[in-house]
Amino acid sequence: MAKNKTYRFAFGSPGCPASPVWRLSVDKKGDVYIGRIAALGNDFHVSLHATGKSHLTMGKERDVFPDPISIGKRLMAFRVIFRPIERNLRPQLSEEKKETSWLGLPKPLHFFVVEFFYLDSCLDDDDLSPHERGIFSNIPAIFQNKRKFMNVTLSHVQYSIENLLQISQTQVHDIVVNYKNEVPANFEKDVGLSVYSISILHGVPTFIEESFQARAQRV
Repeated sequence: MAKNKTYRFAFGSPGCPASPVWRLSVDKKGDVYIGRIAALGNDFHVSLHATGKSHLTMGKERDVFPDPISIGKRLMAFRVIFRPIERNLRPQLSEEKKETSWLGLPKPLHFFVVEFFYLDSCLDDDDLSPHERGIFSNIPAIFQNKRKFMNVTLSHVQYSIENLLQISQTQVHDIVVNYKNEVPANFEKDVGLSVYSISILHGVPTFIEESFQARAQRV
């Protein structure tokens, strides 16, 4: 494998970020790491190892992570659902000054779905749905000791009663504990708060992120 490579994305824009920066990195062994920069106590990442073993780390706790599941040609590893409650504005973090793909915000009555999945061959336009676009495509990786391509796509989904119920009533995996970060003791009104949970949605571990605004002011 080539040297370590890191890819970054975030919701919102550099001037008005709506989430911490997410990072995907692949090391020389082909292991894939997905997580967010540590902000407001959010110490979280998923590791998908070349051997086929996967782990979830939250702070000092480390648990076995559910195996990716096959959906069509995709080996689905992880999903992020982003639902902005209000616009979130907070001080810039040093990580955000690095090269980052800013995804903007969903339209009213819509939400974003980011999916991380392996393919045996390169992703092309015919593999994408009408409302889906690639963020990072065809990243060489290894899973279950086989060469794969890791891909990250973004879908723009309209709210419906059905999918809202699916999100709100998902069963939390008995290992992947439902988690919401606590407000730090020094929380001030010029800092936005990001709240999240991890559930299993249609068999895929799903990170549900909701952003709040606390009368934020630019700094």
